[in-house]
Amino acid sequence: LIARVINHEQGHFYLAHIAANKLEKNLSNLKYTSNYKEEVKLKFRELTLEYQKEDKIYDSETNHSSNLKAQEKWDKRFKKLLNGEPR
Repeated sequence: LIARVINHEQGHFYLAHIAANKLEKNLSNLKYTSNYKEEVKLKFRELTLEYQKEDKIYDSETNHSSNLKAQEKWDKRFKKLLNGEPR
């Protein structure tokens, strides 16, 4: 049980890591104007909301690690995303 819960919590870390990488990539590729502070805030909010939504879906689908088949599916998805493969 403890290993299963730790694995599930690791998934939350993976989601945050993937989101941080996406934020970095997006901010690096943005074409900034003199209003760059607001542009960065907007992109940050957008990607934070996306991350929060994905995190909630993860918990819902896996039932906080209780749904083993769903957890396996997410574990495979994390592996692909961390290896740079598309969603």
